Order: sequence, then C-alpha cells, then structure tokens
Amino acid sequence: MPTAPASRPRSGQATALALATLPPGEPVYLGTPWLGPSARQHLPPLRGWDSLAAPDLHGVPRFHVLGMAGSPHAGAWSDDLQTDLAELPPPQLLASDDLGPLRLHHYLAPAAGVLITDWLADPAALTLRDARGPCRLSSGTWSCKQGSVALATREVAYRPRRCLALELDDGASLEISRRAELGTTLRGHLGFADFNARLRNDAPALLELRIDDAPAGRWTLSDNQGWAAFAVATTPGPHEVLLRLTPLLGGTWTEQGYAPQPRRAACLELRALADPDAEATP
Repeated sequence: MPTAPASRPRSGQATALALATLPPGEPVYLGTPWLGPSARQHLPPLRGWDSLAAPDLHGVPRFHVLGMAGSPHAGAWSDDLQTDLAELPPPQLLASDDLGPLRLHHYLAPAAGVLITDWLADPAALTLRDARGPCRLSSGTWSCKQGSVALATREVAYRPRRCLALELDDGASLEISRRAELGTTLRGHLGFADFNARLRNDAPALLELRIDDAPAGRWTLSDNQGWAAFAVATTPGPHEVLLRLTPLLGGTWTEQGYAPQPRRAACLELRALADPDAEATP
C-alpha cells in the first residue's frame, strides 16, 4: 500500500502530541497562514481566542509558532505576528521541533512583560452604564438604554479580534469601569468591526481613560487606524479604572443619505501589564 496516506495521520498525531505537552498558558500561533482552516479543524489548541484572536504579543513572554518545514525560517514567523509584535523587540527563538512536514518553534519574549488583568477574562467584574443608567449583563451581553455590548470575536482590519463589541446610539457615551490590579502599563486596542460597515462609515470615536477618578488618557481614533493601540503608564497595585467611549456616528450612509441603523460596532479590549523588571508592590 502507498506510504503517503499513512504518513499524514502519523504527522498529525505527532503534532497533536507536541501541542498537548506545551505548558499551560503558552499560546500557539500559525507561522504559515494558509494552514489555518485545516490546522484549527484538527488541532484544538489553535481554536482558542488566545491563538486565533489575540490583541497582540504584549503580555506573552513565551509562545510557540507552528508552520511548514523547509528552509531554516520557513513557517517560523508571519506578517500577522510581525504586526502583533508592534514596538516590541524580536523574540528569541529557543528551539524548533521537527514534526515531519511541520515544525514547532518555541519563542522567548521577556520584553513583552506579563499579563496582570484582562478586562475580557472576567465580564462580571465590569460595570457598564450610559447616560440613562446602568446596563444589565446576561449571558455575556449587556443591555443598555442607548445600545448594547457583547463579549465577542469580530473582524477588525481583516483579522479576528476578541473584544467588547459596542453598538451605541449616535453621540451616546458608554462607561466601562472596574477595580483592578494594575502593573506598569494599561494597554488596549480600539477598532471597528465589519468590512461593509466600515465602507459606509468612517466617523471617529472618542476614548477617555480615568484612573482613580483622575484623567489618564484621551484619544480620537478612526477606522483608518485599523486595530489602534493605546497605552498609559500606571502605578502597580489596586486602582479604580474607567473607560468612556463616545462614537460620533454609528450608522451607515446609503444612496438615500444617513441611516442610524444598522449600527457599526466598535471593538474594544484592555489589559493591565507589568514590566518583568518592575518590583512587586507590598
């Protein structure tokens, strides 16, 4: 019998075993993007939002990249990973495992810092309200008087991103607050979901950040910035954090003019990160 069909299951089993033995909390990314549909179908570690729809590589000091074998650097990196690296220095390639047609690369990125608090990880800890009162949380969705918010994975700038998807009335402001343990940096992203919605609306949104009721940052972000990052330096320890988002116009433009429905969704994430060299607070 031919050997090629039998070799594919063995290769798949070897890859699945290699991924299963990785330390918990260390995500796996794809270095060969076109492998995505098949790899995620057969390899559960690649289906999670931390691998498929992560915000960037900040707060990820150790990670792994699965890609096609070949030349020394084939499948070890991708344009998407380079984008998510942002201003971080290149990570250190520690080792690579030969898995037949695939290779699993292991990276160390100490400059990425460590994750302290992720606003998406504990929705129940968030308090949301608009100008007309508090929002009500049920099954991962907040119902507000002037819109709605859902914990979701949305397409932003042609890539999936895990975020709080906010659909608000024109000019309405939404406040998201919680008491959280902070590190040395608060870092987040804001983008706008759905390609068709972006074609019909490029109005910016105003984002304001307050820490312990003091202004900490203010940004005006638009769709042409894509998955736009924002960050502020913070003092480690427990703090009250409040984000206020005000999209100017959320509807669409058609041949008949402006229509407030359907609303364009803003996609927001926020994390507290710590410099690995920062001293812990007592």
